Amino acid sequence: MPVFVTIVFDTRRLKKKTKAYPVKLRVTFERKVRYYLTRYDLTEEAYSKLNSSRLKGRDLTISDALKDLHRDAEKVAKDLDSFSFLEFEKDFVLNHPSLKQTKSLQDSIPVTSLSFEVATYKNNFPIFKNESPTRGTILFVFIHYIDKLLREHRIATATHYQTAYNTFARFRGNNQIAALVEQEFSAGTLERYQISYRHT
Repeated sequence: MPVFVTIVFDTRRLKKKTKAYPVKLRVTFERKVRYYLTRYDLTEEAYSKLNSSRLKGRDLTISDALKDLHRDAEKVAKDLDSFSFLEFEKDFVLNHPSLKQTKSLQDSIPVTSLSFEVATYKNNFPIFKNESPTRGTILFVFIHYIDKLLREHRIATATHYQTAYNTFARFRGNNQIAALVEQEFSAGTLERYQISYRHT
């Protein structure tokens, strides 16, 4: 049975405080459907702009992130020898920077040790020089996702995430994800981050 992966805009779940709706990753397999929350909550107007060819600033950042998320999720789902939601969550959803990490997801999948010797990558990936990360922090998410990319031999993408972590950590520090969910991906924060990134 094929696996179907799509990005959906859930207009059933209005967040009254921000007047925005959650954007989700939907995975369908053997008539079973699971939704995974992205870190992006958008108004109807903002979501309608994402397919425009003249995007810039925050809109372009979010559009690119969602396209990457969709493409990478499809690839991982199709590359699994025998698809199951558990394997997909372990190999892709867990610790993905663009997806919210629910407590039920984190508790269902045990934390595994890093797949590579730190010494092998300490020059090109100084993120591995950090002390063992605490679950739920920005560092925890990035270091395990970079490890996953290296296991897949996606060196260039791993390098990109190393740079992204460095600039984001300088911008906001190694904070707890839970404390940032409502603020890190607001329009103002993303714009300030982009300005900070351009000056690094």
